[in-house]
Amino acid sequence: MPKIYKRNCNNCREFYKGQGKYFCSNKCRMIKEPINWKGGLPKCINCNKKLSDYKCKKCRNCFLQTLKKEGNPAWKGGWENKLPNCINCNKKLTKFEYKRCKKCFHKYFSGEKNNFWKGGITPLNKRLRTSQRYLKWRKNVFERDNYTCRKCDKKGCYLEADHIKPFAQFSELRFDINNGRTLCKPCHREITFGEKL
Repeated sequence: MPKIYKRNCNNCREFYKGQGKYFCSNKCRMIKEPINWKGGLPKCINCNKKLSDYKCKKCRNCFLQTLKKEGNPAWKGGWENKLPNCINCNKKLTKFEYKRCKKCFHKYFSGEKNNFWKGGITPLNKRLRTSQRYLKWRKNVFERDNYTCRKCDKKGCYLEADHIKPFAQFSELRFDINNGRTLCKPCHREITFGEKL
């Protein structure tokens, strides 16, 4: 708790009770000690607004403007221009620590170059179903069928791309758009396994 003083003001000589050590108010203090008096609160050197503190020279808005890139005299072009380029494709990187862009990083550290390589044990089926070619085929099938189930005409539900002739038996038709159809999950389960959800 702040200390409370009970005494006479050094300027107006009136008795006061408060936190001021020698004066009853700031007005009395400024009159008695004119060294710090500057005619009230100072004004901003840019926009001439009254400031809230004697130590400031600029208002908050003007100060923030000087901190922004070109307005700041200390600004030397920023770090955006100093970022390194990818060592493979020469594309601008997003961080100083990186040596390769995301695309080149995945190319460089895939397969035998990766630390976790176990001799190519990923099954062919998984590799095919996660490949870019398969994902493109799937998207094209959905777009052709207008994201609607071919059997029950449902739209806006979870959809799956189904191979009309089985994926495992007809390898030449795996990525043929005419061998695909869009089905919702219950219809796909019913057609493929003969079960109802």
